[in-house]
Amino acid sequence: MTPLRVVNGPQAVAIANPARAGCNFEVLFDGSRSTTDGPAGSDFDLARWEWDFDGDGQFEAEGQEVRRPAVGRERFVATLRVTDEGGRSDTDSVEVIIDVDNVAPVANAGGPYVTGRIGDGFAAVALDGRASFDPNEPCDELVRYDWDTDNDGLYGADDGNGAGALAGRDYTGAQIPDYASPGWRVGLVQVVRLRVCDSFDVCSPPAEAEITVQNEPPPVGEVLSPRAGQGVCIGAGEFTIRFRVSDPAGDRVTVTAIIGDVEVGQTAVDTPDDGSAVEGQIAVDAGEVPQGELALELRLDDGEGGVAVVNAGGRIMFDRSAPEVRILDLADACYSPGDVPNARIEVEDNLDDAPNVASD
Repeated sequence: MTPLRVVNGPQAVAIANPARAGCNFEVLFDGSRSTTDGPAGSDFDLARWEWDFDGDGQFEAEGQEVRRPAVGRERFVATLRVTDEGGRSDTDSVEVIIDVDNVAPVANAGGPYVTGRIGDGFAAVALDGRASFDPNEPCDELVRYDWDTDNDGLYGADDGNGAGALAGRDYTGAQIPDYASPGWRVGLVQVVRLRVCDSFDVCSPPAEAEITVQNEPPPVGEVLSPRAGQGVCIGAGEFTIRFRVSDPAGDRVTVTAIIGDVEVGQTAVDTPDDGSAVEGQIAVDAGEVPQGELALELRLDDGEGGVAVVNAGGRIMFDRSAPEVRILDLADACYSPGDVPNARIEVEDNLDDAPNVASD
Protein backbone atom coordinates (compact mmCIF):
# COMPACT_ATOMS: atom_id res chain seq x y z
CA MET A 1 0.00 0.00 0.00
CA THR A 2 1.32 3.44 -0.94
CA PRO A 3 1.40 5.72 2.09
CA LEU A 4 -0.79 8.78 1.92
CA ARG A 5 1.10 12.05 2.14
CA VAL A 6 -0.75 15.11 3.46
CA VAL A 7 0.57 18.36 2.05
CA ASN A 8 -0.31 21.66 3.70
CA GLY A 9 1.11 23.90 0.99
CA PRO A 10 2.60 27.35 1.63
CA GLN A 11 3.41 28.45 5.16
CA ALA A 12 3.97 32.19 5.38
CA VAL A 13 6.53 33.56 7.85
CA ALA A 14 6.79 37.35 8.17
CA ILE A 15 9.70 38.93 10.04
CA ALA A 16 10.37 42.62 10.73
CA ASN A 17 13.83 44.00 11.39
CA PRO A 18 13.94 45.90 13.64
CA ALA A 19 10.82 44.84 15.51
CA ARG A 20 10.89 48.09 17.48
CA ALA A 21 11.57 51.37 15.70
CA GLY A 22 11.18 55.11 15.89
CA CYS A 23 8.47 56.89 13.95
CA ASN A 24 9.05 56.75 10.18
CA PHE A 25 12.21 54.64 10.66
CA GLU A 26 12.82 52.27 7.75
CA VAL A 27 12.03 48.64 8.57
CA LEU A 28 13.01 45.56 6.52
CA PHE A 29 10.07 43.17 6.13
CA ASP A 30 11.36 39.71 5.27
CA GLY A 31 9.28 36.82 3.96
CA SER A 32 12.21 34.66 2.81
CA ARG A 33 11.71 32.15 5.62
CA SER A 34 8.32 31.16 4.26
CA THR A 35 8.21 27.52 3.19
CA THR A 36 6.17 24.87 1.43
CA ASP A 37 5.96 21.17 2.19
CA GLY A 38 4.86 20.21 -1.30
CA PRO A 39 7.02 17.95 -3.49
CA ALA A 40 9.83 19.71 -5.31
CA GLY A 41 9.39 20.34 -9.00
CA SER A 42 5.60 20.40 -8.76
CA ASP A 43 3.27 23.38 -8.65
CA PHE A 44 3.89 23.73 -4.88
CA ASP A 45 6.96 25.92 -5.37
CA LEU A 46 6.50 29.42 -3.91
CA ALA A 47 5.94 31.99 -6.62
CA ARG A 48 4.76 35.26 -5.00
CA TRP A 49 5.36 37.21 -1.81
CA GLU A 50 2.88 40.09 -1.31
CA TRP A 51 2.55 42.65 1.51
CA ASP A 52 -0.33 44.65 2.96
CA PHE A 53 0.96 47.58 5.02
CA ASP A 54 -2.23 49.53 5.75
CA GLY A 55 -4.62 46.77 6.84
CA ASP A 56 -7.11 47.32 4.01
CA GLY A 57 -6.81 43.77 2.64
CA GLN A 58 -5.11 45.02 -0.52
CA PHE A 59 -1.53 43.83 -1.05
CA GLU A 60 0.28 46.86 -2.41
CA ALA A 61 3.90 45.63 -2.43
CA GLU A 62 5.58 42.49 -3.72
CA GLY A 63 8.88 40.76 -2.99
CA GLN A 64 10.58 38.45 -0.50
CA GLU A 65 12.09 41.54 1.14
CA VAL A 66 10.42 44.94 1.21
CA ARG A 67 11.43 48.10 3.05
CA ARG A 68 8.83 50.47 4.49
CA PRO A 69 8.83 53.29 7.07
CA ALA A 70 7.14 52.44 10.36
CA VAL A 71 4.10 54.67 10.62
CA GLY A 72 1.42 54.52 13.30
CA ARG A 73 0.45 55.82 16.70
CA GLU A 74 1.94 52.98 18.77
CA ARG A 75 2.29 49.97 16.48
CA PHE A 76 2.52 49.10 12.81
CA VAL A 77 1.24 45.79 11.42
CA ALA A 78 2.25 44.25 8.10
CA THR A 79 0.64 41.16 6.57
CA LEU A 80 2.49 38.82 4.20
CA ARG A 81 0.72 36.57 1.71
CA VAL A 82 2.72 33.85 -0.03
CA THR A 83 1.31 31.99 -3.03
CA ASP A 84 2.63 28.90 -4.78
CA GLU A 85 2.57 28.06 -8.47
CA GLY A 86 -0.74 26.23 -8.04
CA GLY A 87 -2.45 29.28 -6.55
CA ARG A 88 -2.48 28.03 -2.93
CA SER A 89 -1.68 30.76 -0.38
CA ASP A 90 -1.09 31.46 3.29
CA THR A 91 -0.75 34.64 5.32
CA ASP A 92 1.20 35.78 8.36
CA SER A 93 1.34 39.12 10.16
CA VAL A 94 4.15 40.84 12.00
CA GLU A 95 3.95 43.81 14.36
CA VAL A 96 6.43 46.63 14.78
CA ILE A 97 6.30 48.59 18.02
CA ILE A 98 6.73 52.31 17.35
CA ASP A 99 8.57 54.42 19.88
CA VAL A 100 7.14 57.93 19.62
CA ASP A 101 9.37 60.38 21.42
CA ASN A 102 6.39 62.70 21.69
CA VAL A 103 7.18 66.37 21.14
CA ALA A 104 4.55 69.01 21.84
CA PRO A 105 2.71 70.28 18.75
CA VAL A 106 3.28 73.76 17.37
CA ALA A 107 0.40 76.24 17.14
CA ASN A 108 0.08 78.88 14.43
CA ALA A 109 -2.80 81.33 14.86
CA GLY A 110 -2.50 82.68 11.32
CA GLY A 111 -2.80 86.37 10.56
CA PRO A 112 -2.06 89.13 10.96
CA TYR A 113 -5.75 89.90 10.46
CA VAL A 114 -7.41 93.18 9.49
CA THR A 115 -11.01 94.34 9.74
CA GLY A 116 -12.79 97.58 8.87
CA ARG A 117 -16.12 99.34 9.05
CA ILE A 118 -19.19 98.01 7.24
CA GLY A 119 -22.31 100.05 7.96
CA ASP A 120 -22.70 100.34 11.72
CA GLY A 121 -20.35 97.45 12.46
CA PHE A 122 -17.17 95.78 11.30
CA ALA A 123 -16.37 93.04 8.79
CA ALA A 124 -15.84 89.60 10.29
CA VAL A 125 -12.43 87.97 9.98
CA ALA A 126 -11.65 84.32 9.30
CA LEU A 127 -9.32 82.98 11.99
CA ASP A 128 -7.21 80.21 10.51
CA GLY A 129 -5.01 77.86 12.53
CA ARG A 130 -4.37 75.31 9.80
CA ALA A 131 -0.66 76.18 9.67
CA SER A 132 -0.30 74.51 13.09
CA PHE A 133 1.46 71.15 12.96
CA ASP A 134 2.55 68.12 14.95
CA PRO A 135 6.32 67.36 14.73
CA ASN A 136 5.49 63.68 15.38
CA GLU A 137 3.55 63.24 12.13
CA PRO A 138 2.87 60.77 10.57
CA CYS A 139 2.72 58.87 13.90
CA ASP A 140 0.56 61.44 15.66
CA GLU A 141 -1.83 64.22 14.67
CA LEU A 142 -3.58 67.33 15.91
CA VAL A 143 -7.01 66.58 17.37
CA ARG A 144 -7.95 69.87 19.05
CA TYR A 145 -7.72 73.57 18.20
CA ASP A 146 -8.70 75.82 21.16
CA TRP A 147 -8.89 79.62 20.90
CA ASP A 148 -8.70 82.34 23.54
CA THR A 149 -10.37 85.42 22.03
CA ASP A 150 -11.01 87.39 25.25
CA ASN A 151 -7.50 87.37 26.74
CA ASP A 152 -8.49 85.53 29.93
CA GLY A 153 -6.06 82.61 29.54
CA LEU A 154 -8.89 80.10 29.09
CA TYR A 155 -9.15 78.17 25.82
CA GLY A 156 -12.03 76.65 23.87
CA ALA A 157 -14.46 74.60 25.89
CA ASP A 158 -12.51 75.36 29.08
CA ASP A 159 -13.65 78.99 28.85
CA GLY A 160 -17.21 79.22 30.17
CA ASN A 161 -17.62 82.98 30.22
CA GLY A 162 -19.36 83.27 26.87
CA ALA A 163 -16.54 84.76 24.78
CA GLY A 164 -17.34 82.60 21.79
CA ALA A 165 -21.10 83.03 21.91
CA LEU A 166 -21.33 79.29 21.33
CA ALA A 167 -23.16 77.77 24.31
CA GLY A 168 -21.10 80.04 26.52
CA ARG A 169 -17.72 78.70 25.35
CA ASP A 170 -14.79 80.22 23.53
CA TYR A 171 -14.09 79.02 20.02
CA THR A 172 -12.76 75.61 18.92
CA GLY A 173 -11.70 74.40 15.49
CA ALA A 174 -8.93 74.89 12.95
CA GLN A 175 -10.95 77.65 11.24
CA ILE A 176 -13.33 80.23 12.70
CA PRO A 177 -14.82 81.68 9.50
CA ASP A 178 -16.87 84.61 10.89
CA TYR A 179 -15.17 85.91 14.00
CA ALA A 180 -16.21 89.35 15.24
CA SER A 181 -15.88 91.08 18.59
CA PRO A 182 -18.34 93.60 20.05
CA GLY A 183 -15.34 95.44 21.52
CA TRP A 184 -13.84 96.44 18.17
CA ARG A 185 -13.24 100.13 17.44
CA VAL A 186 -11.08 101.91 14.86
CA GLY A 187 -7.45 101.99 15.96
CA LEU A 188 -7.70 98.93 18.22
CA VAL A 189 -5.28 96.02 17.90
CA GLN A 190 -6.72 92.85 19.42
CA VAL A 191 -4.62 89.79 20.26
CA VAL A 192 -6.11 86.30 19.89
CA ARG A 193 -4.37 83.09 20.92
CA LEU A 194 -4.51 79.48 19.74
CA ARG A 195 -3.51 76.28 21.54
CA VAL A 196 -3.43 72.92 19.72
CA CYS A 197 -3.34 69.42 21.25
CA ASP A 198 -2.35 66.02 19.87
CA SER A 199 -3.85 62.54 20.26
CA PHE A 200 -1.77 61.97 23.42
CA ASP A 201 -3.42 65.09 24.92
CA VAL A 202 -0.13 66.99 24.81
CA CYS A 203 -0.80 70.65 24.04
CA SER A 204 1.31 73.40 22.51
CA PRO A 205 2.29 76.70 24.03
CA PRO A 206 -0.17 79.33 22.80
CA ALA A 207 0.47 81.19 19.56
CA GLU A 208 -0.67 84.78 19.09
CA ALA A 209 -2.10 86.74 16.18
CA GLU A 210 -3.14 90.37 15.93
CA ILE A 211 -6.40 91.78 14.55
CA THR A 212 -6.04 95.40 13.44
CA VAL A 213 -9.26 97.45 13.32
CA GLN A 214 -9.24 100.20 10.68
CA ASN A 215 -11.74 102.25 8.67
CA GLU A 216 -11.38 100.45 5.34
CA PRO A 217 -12.43 96.78 5.38
CA PRO A 218 -9.84 94.64 3.54
CA PRO A 219 -10.52 91.87 1.04
CA VAL A 220 -11.04 88.37 2.42
CA GLY A 221 -9.50 85.33 0.76
CA GLU A 222 -8.26 81.79 0.98
CA VAL A 223 -5.71 79.66 -0.85
CA LEU A 224 -7.63 76.62 -2.15
CA SER A 225 -4.69 74.79 -3.74
CA PRO A 226 -1.94 73.89 -3.40
CA ARG A 227 -2.10 73.68 0.38
CA ALA A 228 0.46 72.48 2.88
CA GLY A 229 -0.13 69.20 4.71
CA GLN A 230 -1.40 67.37 1.61
CA GLY A 231 1.90 65.76 0.60
CA VAL A 232 2.27 68.21 -2.29
CA CYS A 233 5.60 68.37 -4.11
CA ILE A 234 5.75 70.69 -7.12
CA GLY A 235 8.29 69.88 -9.82
CA ALA A 236 9.13 71.46 -13.14
CA GLY A 237 6.63 73.04 -15.50
CA GLU A 238 3.59 75.20 -14.90
CA PHE A 239 1.21 74.86 -11.97
CA THR A 240 -1.91 76.73 -10.90
CA ILE A 241 -2.71 78.51 -7.65
CA ARG A 242 -6.45 78.42 -7.01
CA PHE A 243 -7.99 80.89 -4.57
CA ARG A 244 -11.22 82.38 -3.29
CA VAL A 245 -11.61 86.13 -2.67
CA SER A 246 -14.30 88.62 -1.66
CA ASP A 247 -14.40 92.29 -0.77
CA PRO A 248 -16.97 93.80 1.61
CA ALA A 249 -17.30 96.89 -0.61
CA GLY A 250 -17.23 94.98 -3.90
CA ASP A 251 -13.95 96.58 -4.99
CA ARG A 252 -11.67 95.22 -7.69
CA VAL A 253 -8.98 93.17 -5.93
CA THR A 254 -5.42 92.69 -7.16
CA VAL A 255 -4.15 89.25 -6.12
CA THR A 256 -0.37 88.81 -6.04
CA ALA A 257 1.22 85.38 -5.52
CA ILE A 258 4.40 85.33 -3.42
CA ILE A 259 6.49 82.16 -2.94
CA GLY A 260 9.62 82.26 -0.83
CA ASP A 261 9.52 86.10 -0.83
CA VAL A 262 9.47 86.13 -4.65
CA GLU A 263 6.48 87.57 -6.55
CA VAL A 264 5.60 84.92 -9.13
CA GLY A 265 2.24 86.00 -10.56
CA GLN A 266 -0.62 88.45 -10.36
CA THR A 267 -4.22 88.82 -11.45
CA ALA A 268 -7.12 91.22 -10.88
CA VAL A 269 -10.55 90.02 -9.75
CA ASP A 270 -13.85 91.91 -9.92
CA THR A 271 -15.74 91.06 -6.72
CA PRO A 272 -19.55 91.23 -6.34
CA ASP A 273 -21.12 94.25 -4.63
CA ASP A 274 -22.89 91.98 -2.14
CA GLY A 275 -19.57 90.84 -0.65
CA SER A 276 -19.89 87.24 -1.84
CA ALA A 277 -16.79 85.27 -2.80
CA VAL A 278 -15.55 84.36 -6.27
CA GLU A 279 -12.83 81.95 -7.28
CA GLY A 280 -9.79 82.71 -9.38
CA GLN A 281 -6.43 81.29 -10.36
CA ILE A 282 -2.87 82.30 -11.14
CA ALA A 283 -0.65 80.26 -13.46
CA VAL A 284 2.95 80.02 -12.23
CA ASP A 285 6.10 78.79 -13.98
CA ALA A 286 7.80 76.57 -11.39
CA GLY A 287 11.15 77.50 -12.93
CA GLU A 288 10.72 81.00 -11.47
CA VAL A 289 10.36 79.59 -7.94
CA PRO A 290 13.35 78.78 -5.67
CA GLN A 291 13.68 75.14 -4.61
CA GLY A 292 13.02 73.83 -1.12
CA GLU A 293 10.19 74.08 1.41
CA LEU A 294 8.71 77.54 0.90
CA ALA A 295 5.79 79.62 2.13
CA LEU A 296 3.09 80.40 -0.45
CA GLU A 297 1.14 83.62 0.18
CA LEU A 298 -1.40 85.75 -1.65
CA ARG A 299 -1.51 89.51 -1.10
CA LEU A 300 -5.00 90.93 -1.62
CA ASP A 301 -5.20 94.68 -2.35
CA ASP A 302 -8.47 96.50 -3.09
CA GLY A 303 -6.74 99.76 -4.08
CA GLU A 304 -8.62 101.68 -1.40
CA GLY A 305 -6.28 101.00 1.50
CA GLY A 306 -7.60 97.53 2.28
CA VAL A 307 -4.80 94.94 2.15
CA ALA A 308 -4.76 91.38 3.47
CA VAL A 309 -2.34 88.46 3.20
CA VAL A 310 -3.42 84.80 3.22
CA ASN A 311 -1.23 81.71 3.09
CA ALA A 312 -1.34 78.05 2.11
CA GLY A 313 -1.29 76.82 5.71
CA GLY A 314 2.43 76.11 5.95
CA ARG A 315 5.37 75.39 3.68
CA ILE A 316 5.16 73.53 0.35
CA MET A 317 7.98 71.55 -1.26
CA PHE A 318 9.30 72.79 -4.61
CA ASP A 319 11.71 70.23 -6.06
CA ARG A 320 12.91 70.12 -9.66
CA SER A 321 15.97 67.92 -9.00
CA ALA A 322 15.66 64.18 -9.67
CA PRO A 323 16.98 61.81 -6.97
CA GLU A 324 20.14 59.80 -7.53
CA VAL A 325 19.53 56.04 -7.70
CA ARG A 326 22.21 53.37 -7.14
CA ILE A 327 21.67 49.61 -7.56
CA LEU A 328 24.07 47.63 -5.38
CA ASP A 329 24.98 43.98 -4.80
CA LEU A 330 24.62 42.98 -8.47
CA ALA A 331 27.72 42.01 -10.43
CA ASP A 332 28.17 43.11 -14.02
CA ALA A 333 27.14 39.70 -15.33
CA CYS A 334 24.28 37.68 -16.80
CA TYR A 335 22.07 35.54 -14.57
CA SER A 336 19.88 32.55 -15.33
CA PRO A 337 16.14 32.91 -14.62
CA GLY A 338 15.49 32.19 -10.98
CA ASP A 339 19.11 32.87 -9.99
CA VAL A 340 19.01 36.67 -9.98
CA PRO A 341 20.10 37.87 -6.52
CA ASN A 342 18.17 40.49 -4.61
CA ALA A 343 19.51 43.93 -5.38
CA ARG A 344 19.95 46.66 -2.80
CA ILE A 345 18.74 50.04 -3.97
CA GLU A 346 20.04 53.30 -2.53
CA VAL A 347 18.29 56.58 -3.30
CA GLU A 348 19.62 60.01 -2.39
CA ASP A 349 17.72 63.26 -2.76
CA ASN A 350 19.07 66.67 -1.80
CA LEU A 351 15.66 67.93 -0.66
CA ASP A 352 14.08 64.77 0.72
CA ASP A 353 15.64 62.74 3.53
CA ALA A 354 13.21 59.83 2.98
CA PRO A 355 12.27 59.56 -0.73
CA ASN A 356 9.68 56.98 -1.72
CA VAL A 357 11.28 53.94 -3.35
CA ALA A 358 9.39 51.35 -5.39
CA SER A 359 11.04 48.49 -7.22
CA ASP A 360 9.66 45.98 -9.68
